[in-house]
Amino acid sequence: MLETEALLLELLSHRAMLPEYARDPSHIERNTLLLQKPLAVLNNALNGRAHLAGENFTVADLNVASILAWGKIARLDFSHHPNVARWLEKSLARPAYKRVRDLRNSA
Repeated sequence: MLETEALLLELLSHRAMLPEYARDPSHIERNTLLLQKPLAVLNNALNGRAHLAGENFTVADLNVASILAWGKIARLDFSHHPNVARWLEKSLARPAYKRVRDLRNSA
């Protein structure tokens, strides 16, 4: 999953963080395409499972969800990976995540 971090960060940069004049649509297209393979692997791993490792939410879920949240901010389409979309929504709906997000928004 580590290879997704750089791709998601660059996607986020070119979709939202960089000034308009510095954004390059080719980076968005490239990174979106390159993310499909690791997302497919993750989608398969989550088939029939609620969490990445075991029966409960663990640090594995926390780490991966915190990186994939960048994809949501960058408007990455997760619809081709329904297990990932379901798991990510559930992970980001946890009360602890909402508290952290609320703290960031109030700062």
